[in-house]
Amino acid sequence: MLNHRTFGARRFFLYLPIIYFALYPPVAYSLNLNLNPFGSEGKKIEKAEKLLKETQFEKAIELSDSILKKNPQALHAYPIKIKALAAQKKFLVASETYDQMLISNTGDYPPALAALAWGYIVEAFSDKSFFVRGSAAMALGDIGDKRALKPLQHLLKDEFDIVKVRATEAIGALIDPEMISVLKPLVNHKNYLLRSAAVEALGKLGDKSEIGRAHQDLNDRLWNVRARAAEVLGRIGDSNSIPHLQKKHRDENQYVRVRVAEALAKCGDQNVKPIFEETIKDGEWADRVRAARSLLDLGETELAMETL
Repeated sequence: MLNHRTFGARRFFLYLPIIYFALYPPVAYSLNLNLNPFGSEGKKIEKAEKLLKETQFEKAIELSDSILKKNPQALHAYPIKIKALAAQKKFLVASETYDQMLISNTGDYPPALAALAWGYIVEAFSDKSFFVRGSAAMALGDIGDKRALKPLQHLLKDEFDIVKVRATEAIGALIDPEMISVLKPLVNHKNYLLRSAAVEALGKLGDKSEIGRAHQDLNDRLWNVRARAAEVLGRIGDSNSIPHLQKKHRDENQYVRVRVAEALAKCGDQNVKPIFEETIKDGEWADRVRAARSLLDLGETELAMETL
């Protein structure tokens, strides 16, 4: 049976590829087709928006409906109604309203799509599936909208560590230095994925004071912890990590050795160049592609492009 939660999860994944398009302001405004800020329905639109802000959702819906009944092409009324419906978790009706807009107008209206997509993302935060909650966090990080910071902080308290990891990564992608104090406590978490995500996110926010935690993980007894640390250090790209990475260049695990070499390239260590030059000549296709990427990191564009 298709209940509202199942429907919401399915529609969330349906909208996931276009959420960035819908919520990225420059794109939205560029497609606004020179709409009049508020046409003849101006006063009603303003009143509906005020009702929405005051969380008087039913009244906002009623007023929006009265506008749309007279003029189905009143684009500014659709986002208001959709937001009010989503706030009440009436996603089926919100989706039908969006479909009504598409039928009544010659093209899409990004603010309406944004309202619907945002509603599904917020709803996904309370979904029973940790996979859906984690995917919602990733989507918000890709969007780059700082309105997402509060719900993402809520996900840092999730019962599943992988959801916390995704929320941490998303917070790092939003580049808000005020989040440094929120992320700092996570660098000593027992879960290596979460603490490494915190170190990387802090690095993106300009705070590399906790990078030493990743250096410690390079010496962990578990190869997957060492590999993850190398990957994170590579993405941070701090040249101060080169000596620490060089010590693990001959790690007993081949996977770790590869990640260490790639991290060294991203940190600018020219000493690993021969490794990738040799791989490009004799390695398997997938290995040659990875080697080419590392050569690009080292500034060897011509040699890398020969492979790519």
